[in-house]
Amino acid sequence: MGMRTRIPLALASATILMWLCASVFATDSSEKTDLLDRWWMSFEESIFSDNTGLILVNLPRETKSYTKEDSILSPKFALGYRITPKWSVELNWQFGPKESFLATKNNGETLLYASVESRFLSALISREYSLPQNFTFEAKAGVTSSFFENRIKTDRSASVRRWTIEETSPVAALGIRREMTPKLSAGVEFSSYFLDQVELVSATSFNLRYNF
Repeated sequence: MGMRTRIPLALASATILMWLCASVFATDSSEKTDLLDRWWMSFEESIFSDNTGLILVNLPRETKSYTKEDSILSPKFALGYRITPKWSVELNWQFGPKESFLATKNNGETLLYASVESRFLSALISREYSLPQNFTFEAKAGVTSSFFENRIKTDRSASVRRWTIEETSPVAALGIRREMTPKLSAGVEFSSYFLDQVELVSATSFNLRYNF
């Protein structure tokens, strides 16, 4: 069984396991809500740590000029379900930062081209803690399926070389939100992806959440 098959299976198994574990906490029946009222969705923009980008040790000697492009913000979409007023499960899709680098010679020929792009599909279970002034603190833990795509081309290669890094690993997050209306809240969240093949990746996200 290949890596591409193992990752979806591991993520699906972890998601089912978290739903089963979360059901253990579904003992608080003091607040009865309709099924639709338990769902929520959020949109976030994230700023990643520097180590998720392209690392270039030095420039080739023949370099005349170079350009470097980075994506400042990376979007994330999440869909969640409240099992109890305090416990939730969520599935989110995080688009990681994109970075590219291009070095050219005097005649404009490509001397070096490199780029990297990442994505994270995560399943988490979260616990909320009520704070004064309509603030809520959240602690989350789960698993993520990460995907890194790298491309590189030098003046000695005929085509762009491409390779990917994929793995399933733990993810954790801490956040704080403030309710603006009964349906809408805004917050900030700090996430850490504990990767083995790539070093620890962190992101700070600013989000808007809508409760159905």
